[in-house]
Amino acid sequence: MTPEQFSVIAGILLAVGFEYIPGLKSWFANKPSQTKALVMLGLLLAVGVGSVALSCYGPFEFFECSEAGIWDAVEAFAMAAAANQSTYLLTKKYV
Repeated sequence: MTPEQFSVIAGILLAVGFEYIPGLKSWFANKPSQTKALVMLGLLLAVGVGSVALSCYGPFEFFECSEAGIWDAVEAFAMAAAANQSTYLLTKKYV
């Protein structure tokens, strides 16, 4: 699995989880839309930073531990954010 695929899957799973997991959904539903977006971006950023950290200091090799690898991580973050927001819009239940 490529880092981009991993990031996109993480973005999709976060969006679906916050829409369908009962405890998360009720907590998340009461937040303003800006807070929702920031929570999602923060979680995606944590996944990205964690992936880079595990690549440089851990047993995994998601990204090359160099400047090029950091730029790859930034690109993967952007792809994950796009996947997250599009999944949220597609799965959101309008009442």
